[in-house]
Amino acid sequence: MKHNIVLIGYRGTGKTVLASGLAELMGMDLMDTDQWIVQKEGRSIPEIFDESGEKYFRDLETESAKEINRRDNTVIATGGGIIGRGENIEFLKESGFVVWLQADVDVIYKRIYGDSNRPSLTRLDPKKEIEHLLENRNPLYKKTSDFSLDTGTFDIDECLKIIEDEYRKYLG
Repeated sequence: MKHNIVLIGYRGTGKTVLASGLAELMGMDLMDTDQWIVQKEGRSIPEIFDESGEKYFRDLETESAKEINRRDNTVIATGGGIIGRGENIEFLKESGFVVWLQADVDVIYKRIYGDSNRPSLTRLDPKKEIEHLLENRNPLYKKTSDFSLDTGTFDIDECLKIIEDEYRKYLG
């Protein structure tokens, strides 16, 4: 059994913040798949989308999912769309305890509105895009996760404690 905590969920649900806090709290390593991709490519995610397209970015996400599967004792923040490919779901599930971070559409919108590091994935109004993508992705997040947490309901410290407690239960 691998001793990783893998955070999945839509952008703006707190994956990066909570991964950093969990790694510190639990004395684990930290990996962020988006940062891993940016370092590997030497360019930002919007640049990757603009210059190479979404398919190329999704291929990089699959490479990051394989990298996750090689890790142990690591807290991993993933990109929101990593669950879009079945092979990625399998890599994530094999990698450890998978936590699906959720939040209400309005909470997500407030958290990500105006963030230029998060490229639009549709031509829809931002709130409609969130609703549309959540409708498509939520069944995949559910299929992939061992546990889910609404990060709009609790503050950061409460979220960290809940995830830590659930992880310890997972380990038995």
